[in-house]
Amino acid sequence: LHSTSRRQLHMCIREIHYTHYTTKQKKKKGVIYMPRNKNTDSPIGVIITGRLEEMERSQSWLAKRVERAPNTISEIVKGRLRPSITLIEEISKVIDVECAVLLEAIVNGG
Repeated sequence: LHSTSRRQLHMCIREIHYTHYTTKQKKKKGVIYMPRNKNTDSPIGVIITGRLEEMERSQSWLAKRVERAPNTISEIVKGRLRPSITLIEEISKVIDVECAVLLEAIVNGG
């Protein structure tokens, strides 16, 4: 292919890619976010991510508020890490959800 043909092909692919994803994305303050795939979230993860979305906050924001690593919050949401009672209490205060709701999600969710 000639250089102009490659450029046109590249631009065409980029346009298709951009059009495909922008139709499914939500925009906030000029930044485009991909919608979350919640199929891998644990029951407590569904509660946490749902509440964070209502608050328009991120897992990183929550991690800073409870003074934990962002990876810790991510692992809890995915069900790979079981949080301590203390951490559950801290999370419940920050996201304004009753502690009992989070504990029940852990017990019933496995």
